[in-house]
Amino acid sequence: MNNCPHLYLFDVDGTLIRSGGAGRHSFTAAIREFSGKEIELTPKDLSGRTDLFIFSNALKKVGIDPTAQAIARVTEIYLKILRERVVSYPGEILPGISEALSAIETRGECYGVLTGNLREGAALKMGSIWNSFPFGVFGEISERREDLALKAPDLFFQETGKKTQGMTLIGDTPFDIEAAREAGAVAVAVTTGIYAAQELQNADKVYNSLLEFARDLLKGASNFSKI
Repeated sequence: MNNCPHLYLFDVDGTLIRSGGAGRHSFTAAIREFSGKEIELTPKDLSGRTDLFIFSNALKKVGIDPTAQAIARVTEIYLKILRERVVSYPGEILPGISEALSAIETRGECYGVLTGNLREGAALKMGSIWNSFPFGVFGEISERREDLALKAPDLFFQETGKKTQGMTLIGDTPFDIEAAREAGAVAVAVTTGIYAAQELQNADKVYNSLLEFARDLLKGASNFSKI
């Protein structure tokens, strides 16, 4: 098969899983270990942001220039801590994932993840569902989530040899919607994160869960390639 009619890319935190605070605690601990200074990060400082954006802003907050060398060192510390924290802070796999992936397969379409997490961070947080996703776009690419979305079709072709005729981004924050808009993709939002439906109203579709999304896919009533 040389093409894929449509590519669905799922965000991770707040969309596929909740990490139980492992990510946020690992970020603050990494900044403390690197700088010797305390920093407070709220869920809204993190949700929808790339890890590189979070590292850069956090370093600025503690008065450190976010050079490539500094970010590389903080990244190393963060991943070390996250490996330990995912054990202490058990997360939650959100309902509807298997149903959504099955529905996409039934439609003869393709799927993967698009996340601001670094690749290893995503794998640690996703745990048992990591291998369910054959393709991914990760936060190493850029501080800007929009860049991840813009590069996704080319990366998909490079990895799979398939060209996609359209793309849908599924996420739980306004930043997922903005990334979809800039990339010319369909924006699907789920209210399983920290944002309410009214804060996600700029999406093409808003669902309470991935299970609702899966049911809509199976109905065949929603042609996500032409919203």
